[in-house]
Amino acid sequence: MGACVSRSTAVCPVTITSTKHVAWFGGETPNVVVGDDLLDTFEYVMGWGLAFFAQKLNAKEKQPGYENHEGPGREVVVFARNEGDAQMRRAYVTLANKAIEVLCSVKGGSELSKYGYEASSLRINKYTAQGSTCGAHTDTTLVTLICDSCSGLLLWNSQTQAWEPNPPRVITAFSGRFLYCLSNGVSEPPASHKVISSKPRISVAFFLRPNPSASLDIPRTDSTTTYNEILRNRAFPEPWEDILEGAAGYQKRMALQLK
Repeated sequence: MGACVSRSTAVCPVTITSTKHVAWFGGETPNVVVGDDLLDTFEYVMGWGLAFFAQKLNAKEKQPGYENHEGPGREVVVFARNEGDAQMRRAYVTLANKAIEVLCSVKGGSELSKYGYEASSLRINKYTAQGSTCGAHTDTTLVTLICDSCSGLLLWNSQTQAWEPNPPRVITAFSGRFLYCLSNGVSEPPASHKVISSKPRISVAFFLRPNPSASLDIPRTDSTTTYNEILRNRAFPEPWEDILEGAAGYQKRMALQLK
């Protein structure tokens, strides 16, 4: 496991609700304990984000991973592996290891931890304006691990056919498209989610993805590919189309919810 970030080092402390386990949206809650290392790490990263976005200095555009292409009312900082200072790199490893622990504990995920986390990313979102949104979508991840400073994240519950608010300041995980496809549809369908912010908020998300060179076995075929090849094609390879059909229909229903 990665060394955790000390809570005392947080630039702008944020208290995360202490729950016994990581909350899993969809299916059974995984037996993944929320320890001080995870609480400290999320609190540090969220506090770092609050301080960073509060600076409003031109110099921030030179910071590693800073992006501002998400549209009105939203700014993003993305850290890849080994980006940022020593504390942020430790935070990355801590969240990566916890995301892998979640992956190993959910249906269809235990065999997928072999793909590692070198191509994963740690992202800090700031929603600045009242009414700022991020439309319904699913993540191209194995697992997404997320925590928000206040309410705004909504997840689609296919059983109740309704959007459900995700509790703020609670560490939540949900499935992505890679988990659904690589598990041959054994896992829960990728969790559709969207954001409608009623006030400024900070969101910290860790996106667990396979290593770039990982040899990915395509279910129902004898083919293999790599994450790099998927990135180059900007799409999933053809042999996955039948597996994605159910997920595509799921996503289409999500899109209709926005109209």
